[in-house]
Amino acid sequence: MFPDELNKNNNQFTVLQISACFFILPAISSWKRGLYLGFFVYFSNFLISFYVHRGRRTKTNDMIDTLDNTFVFIWVLYNLIHYIKFLDFTNQNINLATVSVLLVFMTKIWTKLLPWRTGKRYLLHFMMHFFGAIGSYFLLNNYSIIK
Repeated sequence: MFPDELNKNNNQFTVLQISACFFILPAISSWKRGLYLGFFVYFSNFLISFYVHRGRRTKTNDMIDTLDNTFVFIWVLYNLIHYIKFLDFTNQNINLATVSVLLVFMTKIWTKLLPWRTGKRYLLHFMMHFFGAIGSYFLLNNYSIIK
């Protein structure tokens, strides 16, 4: 699961593949609210991240990395649009989403400072997936409040 174990058994999921599954939560939340673009954004990020973080992964950047970065950017823009939309409805969901955004930003910077495929970097990236997904979920919960 962690870097030393990745090449021993390529049939196992990596910890980052597992953490990519967190994006299924906001994807389902979007679908239930009729936000089909949101479902596409979150579910696509899950699928791409799941593939990118495979065990046989090499350090070289290729087309899938460009796609991954593009969809992360789309995810950030999509959340930003909703965040701006809900600023007038300051509540616990917005506060938790704000904290999550800050934690994602901090963990993203911190992971870039660590060597590739180390346990610490994996743990931070895992946290980035978690806070990104949970922040998106809290953001979407505002639809329950304003309706």
